[in-house]
Amino acid sequence: MIFGFNTDVKFRDTVYHVQSEARQHERLLQSQIFVKGRCIGKRASSYAEQGDQAGFSEEQLHELLKEQHRRLVEAVRAGRVEEELDDEPAAAPAPAPAPAPAIAAAAPAPAGAAALDDLAAEFAAAVAGKPADPGVTLTPVSKVIGKGLALECLPPAPVPDSNAVLICVQIAEEGGAPASGAQLTCRISSGQGTATYAYATSSGSGIADVRLALQDLDLPQTTLLFQASYRGKSASRKYALRRN
Repeated sequence: MIFGFNTDVKFRDTVYHVQSEARQHERLLQSQIFVKGRCIGKRASSYAEQGDQAGFSEEQLHELLKEQHRRLVEAVRAGRVEEELDDEPAAAPAPAPAPAPAIAAAAPAPAGAAALDDLAAEFAAAVAGKPADPGVTLTPVSKVIGKGLALECLPPAPVPDSNAVLICVQIAEEGGAPASGAQLTCRISSGQGTATYAYATSSGSGIADVRLALQDLDLPQTTLLFQASYRGKSASRKYALRRN
């Protein structure tokens, strides 16, 4: 089983998406922070020591991941997320944009907030250019089955420094309201191998994230069946994943 948490956090005028998952094959707890679908930082911690203890359970793993996710969410809210992220080589600083009036009039921000603003500025500049090509496309092969929910996959986004993609699934009620806290199951069928599953919970904006390691897939024969449930309602839809 793959555990996952997703939370949208607004800091000043930017919405940050915090995603955490347990990568059990690598015995890692990984949290990533996204802005507009692009990763701006991550934290990975090993739970190998706890996992070697007798009686270590999936419930304990779930709690460890929950605590790491909570810490990252609180760090974003406080403007000090860089203190919680893994160290990576720093990019050359971009020229600082002119401050907006509301920010100029506000009290001086902590050092963490300034660093977070620099990350957001660098990311905004990247988004303005050509988006990174994830190397794969996602095509629906069925209509939404079920009543009461809408389910739509956004284009895959590349995961930095990894042969993987992130698929964001938008889940909403029939009236268009985001289905916050919806449970999402993704059945991954690839070639002749046994199907595997990924699980996620949607954020306040109704988006649930699924991370796929491409090296584990036979892409010419890979399909993804997404099933969402929310307040007694359910919907499912199948997609084909192919290389560009």
